[in-house]
Amino acid sequence: MLAIALQSQHAPARLQATMLEQAQLGPGMRALEVGSGGYNAALMAELAGQAGEVTTVDIDPEVTGRAARCLADAGYARVNVVLADAEDGVKEHAPYDRIIATAGAWDIPPAWVDQLAAGGRIVVPLRMRGLTRSVAFERADGHLVSLGHEMCGFVPMQGAGARREHLVPLHDDDVGLQIDDGQPADAEALGAATASRRSPPWYGSCGRSARASPAITRQGRAADAGSSAPPRWPHGWAV
Repeated sequence: MLAIALQSQHAPARLQATMLEQAQLGPGMRALEVGSGGYNAALMAELAGQAGEVTTVDIDPEVTGRAARCLADAGYARVNVVLADAEDGVKEHAPYDRIIATAGAWDIPPAWVDQLAAGGRIVVPLRMRGLTRSVAFERADGHLVSLGHEMCGFVPMQGAGARREHLVPLHDDDVGLQIDDGQPADAEALGAATASRRSPPWYGSCGRSARASPAITRQGRAADAGSSAPPRWPHGWAV
């Protein structure tokens, strides 16, 4: 449960590195960043190199103004900084080999897909049932294929693609549950559950007495034959 989302322009370095790794951005590529902060666009420019092109877009003029100044001061004036609603992408610099969103989205706008090059990749923090995951998609055979995801947290998208989130307070202002707008939540029951005594889950164990089960017995034959190794379960070693 989180009551406060991360500021997009202040995303931890680990998360930035994870998303760049998901994108697999390389030399000579044309890339679009949705949500401008400056620093991440500079990292993208380094990966794309002089032969590549990076465009960053944001709906907030204060954000784009600061990003443009910081990028120029740091020697990355070649990055295109665009003030616009990213719901429509940035058509004038398309097509893009890579699109990286640094704001939480509810869906992937059609314009992003239209402006994605063949074989291109989109990395976007998608919010699904109250949780946000950075998902890497690759364009293949006319549709997007998910390549993997990582848990993350970002401020929500603004503009035409915005969607409301709702914060349910559970213990005054100390603990809250952030949910999708319209998603039902029993605040009283959830508050009582989080205030109850901790009850750690039992994951089970495998010992000699547990080998009465045929399935367990098969896994434990090596140990019965004199091996010092513990019996192997389908999901790893049992202790």
